[in-house]
Amino acid sequence: FDIALDNTQRLWVACSGEGIHFIDKKTKTAHVLHSNDALKMNSYEKSIRLDKKGNLWIGTSGSGLYKYNISNKQFTHFSTAETGNNSLTNNRITDVETDSLDRIWIATDGGGISYFDLTANKFLNLKSSKRKFKSLNSNAIYQIYFDLLIQKQLRSQ
Repeated sequence: FDIALDNTQRLWVACSGEGIHFIDKKTKTAHVLHSNDALKMNSYEKSIRLDKKGNLWIGTSGSGLYKYNISNKQFTHFSTAETGNNSLTNNRITDVETDSLDRIWIATDGGGISYFDLTANKFLNLKSSKRKFKSLNSNAIYQIYFDLLIQKQLRSQ
């Protein structure tokens, strides 16, 4: 469903019902990312993205978001079950993207958009509201794209 290339030239591949695979260019071998905690990642419709620190972010179709620290091989799980600032609006992730400030943007099917600020270590959420004129028109978001103008605005804030 998605691919990402890290700074060591490993190709990460999100596979349908088969979890996350990576191909090591140096050894020309393929591996499967294993973890007891990450068994729920073996769901369909995954989105993966790498941040500037080398973490792999994995959006699943029902069990939320995972951050995989490639260097120490540790998973962090984020879901709607969390409280406070570490809460997603919906566990059905449809897309994960990073912006020029290295924030992680998460599109959800029914929960609008969440973004994770790595510096503040918290989620901020954007949802549709009939009371707010400039809110999202729907909470079902399937793709996130950034244009150059938005990237410049983000950097100047």
